[in-house]
Amino acid sequence: MENGRVGSPVVLPIKLTPSQVRPVAYRIMSKKHGLNLKSAALDVLASFLGNQFGADWRGAKAERFMDDLAKLWKDDDRGVFVDGEPLSRLIANLVNAQLSQANSETSERRFNFKDYFKVVNAQSQRQISYNHIKKHFELSQGGAPGRVLGPPNALVHIFPTRFHLLSDRIHRNDQFQARSYQNNEESFVITKIKNLLGREKQEFFLFGHLLKNEDEWWLLDNSGKIRLEFTPESTYAPGHYFTDGSFVLCYGVPLGDYFQVGTLGPPTVERREQTKDAYGNIDFYGITSSISSRLERIDPDLEEILVAEEQRLDHRIILLGGDVYLDRRGTLDSLRNVLREISKNPPLILVIPGSFCSKPFQIGDTSSYREAMNAFANILQGLPDLTSKTKIIMVPGENDPWQAMSSKGGTQVWPLEPIPKLFTGRVERAAPDIVFASNPCRICYLSQEIVISRDNFGQMLRHNSLPSALTASLDTTNGHHVEETVVERGEILDLDEDMSSQRALMQMQSENDILPRHVDSVDSDESEVRKVIATILDQCHLSPFSLSVRPVVWEYDMSLSLIQWPSSLILIDSTTPRFKNTYEGCQVSNPGSFIQNNKGQWLDIKLGRGQSELMSLTV
Repeated sequence: MENGRVGSPVVLPIKLTPSQVRPVAYRIMSKKHGLNLKSAALDVLASFLGNQFGADWRGAKAERFMDDLAKLWKDDDRGVFVDGEPLSRLIANLVNAQLSQANSETSERRFNFKDYFKVVNAQSQRQISYNHIKKHFELSQGGAPGRVLGPPNALVHIFPTRFHLLSDRIHRNDQFQARSYQNNEESFVITKIKNLLGREKQEFFLFGHLLKNEDEWWLLDNSGKIRLEFTPESTYAPGHYFTDGSFVLCYGVPLGDYFQVGTLGPPTVERREQTKDAYGNIDFYGITSSISSRLERIDPDLEEILVAEEQRLDHRIILLGGDVYLDRRGTLDSLRNVLREISKNPPLILVIPGSFCSKPFQIGDTSSYREAMNAFANILQGLPDLTSKTKIIMVPGENDPWQAMSSKGGTQVWPLEPIPKLFTGRVERAAPDIVFASNPCRICYLSQEIVISRDNFGQMLRHNSLPSALTASLDTTNGHHVEETVVERGEILDLDEDMSSQRALMQMQSENDILPRHVDSVDSDESEVRKVIATILDQCHLSPFSLSVRPVVWEYDMSLSLIQWPSSLILIDSTTPRFKNTYEGCQVSNPGSFIQNNKGQWLDIKLGRGQSELMSLTV
């Protein structure tokens, strides 16, 4: 146990042969202690060293173990010849004795949860790449941090990486597993776009990247691209948005140089536990291991300890609603009242999201922005209980520096960097345990991963959704768009006849939760909430748009990835109704706007119980 951490990196076992072990065993057990190992004893020793120490079987720990083993053999006066069966029993006794000693030392040393509590900014997150051939993650060497125009390979890999991650997820789904002699259940096959050539009027499943080029929609995969043709008969999985840049499952029929869409749906769902198992329970953020040069697996025993500690400690996290405008007197008064209420029972974490100024920051606004931050510092100075017991996290919004200087309220380049230290001096003195985080950022708390993002997701998804764009296009032609297109190509397709099996498959997909998903009849607010949640999580990305819609710093795209769903996802969105929901085991919440109907709003989450509550206070 090092630096207060419990457990150690997981060792991957290897297979050793007696001939490999013989030189080391001779040097330690024979030459040093005068013992003679028989062949059976070498077999036992080789098997144990390979399983217990893995690739480090020649290391200091393994040699120390063999030295202790030889001493114990001599202390028991077992003779100079070492046989397999007595050596196996002695190894078991020695291992049990060492485990008992380690457990005793661990119980004497107090568990410190802060060793597993960390705020991870997008810019400081370890840069990870996905090897789609070996199907595992690797640490990568990035270029100069923070450059929008990073090395060309960073841009080249953004969407292929997203494609392969989602494609592998789909193929792990039972409904897309290839048939075998043992498994004769109905399954679906995804066809590469290049394999559609010469196979007109046959029905196919495609998976790819949906892109808009002027007035045309295209689907791209790693083999090619094809233009999509939507008709009034085309259906969309209910409860989802499809935007320029989304990844979609598409069912339909190829006709010449285009693909007539029958059904459009999102990628398949995979719960957090399933993804962790698929990738070997990787510690992406270096929380449970002090080794930074490689990705380590999380020890299952350690994870059980962390879960138990979560329930014992029963910590809370509070997130205020978005747009805490510190340059408005009314908002400052409301903030003071809300923080006084919260300080009566201080949480472990308090997240205050931006924007912190009511208009986009510009070069001449330096003094006014600093004054707004100083006013916030004055509030914190009057709340010693809160500042001494709570970690405060400030998440910037679209109006905060330095992004707002270049965009002036337009589309931001994600992820947003933390607020510069130029403005934060007095706040940091008033609250020593304060973090100015990126947007989005992650909180690693024991076994949990919490993703916090401040953005108007609902507004962006509604504005860029595919069905609304198509509706506008069809309306301009008085509903004759499809008929004219079909006649021009001389391919009059009888949808009732040729797509009948497609409709049957839609029913089967609905029953098997492939696409479209079944959505109960709900009111408009709840329907909107479900659509936003499902779209973000099914796309496994916080920015499911093309780079023309939402620019992204090339090297930080993986920091926006949700390919392994977090334990909790906080979408702070003032354009979507407040909500707290659970989607396939992932808790998703939105505290809404900070000020709504003369009330200060926040979200209170009990981390150990997985419970959340939307709170408000008349201000």
